[in-house]
Amino acid sequence: DGVREQTEQLSQLVDTRRGALVEALGSKAAEISSTIGSAADSALKSIENHGGAFTVAMMNNSSDLARQINTASEIAIGAVSKSLKDIDQTSRAAIDQSRQVATSTINELQETSKILRTDTLALFERLREGNILLQEVLTGAHDNLNSLERALVTRVADFVSAMNDVTSRNGA
Repeated sequence: DGVREQTEQLSQLVDTRRGALVEALGSKAAEISSTIGSAADSALKSIENHGGAFTVAMMNNSSDLARQINTASEIAIGAVSKSLKDIDQTSRAAIDQSRQVATSTINELQETSKILRTDTLALFERLREGNILLQEVLTGAHDNLNSLERALVTRVADFVSAMNDVTSRNGA
């Protein structure tokens, strides 16, 4: 019953941590998607507003635009890397905690097994000793009954002999 409770607790712990992990992934993905979407919307609006002038300016400023795109990419990569590291750390913490709980449970089960083994051996030893004592009591009772039987046989023989003497004296 204790093992079942420990297993249920371990299962609940893993389920609880898994939800946090999935939630963290979903949150970071939504955040990244929102950031990229905002940047794309902003870029589209700017392109639409500036039309041809923007195209000319873009041609003139292509190296600056490339640098900005690279910077935005690096920021996005950094955010994704941080999210992955956070997920990795959360996963490792959940796994370590699960291992600790499992190890603790196994150690408790082994200790309980040792205690039961020791108690069982002690119980069997007491039963053996009790059996030996009962054998001794039975042997003593048997000897006493034999002594009583011999004494009774002797007394009955004496009584029969006395009665025969009385009968022979009165009848003679």
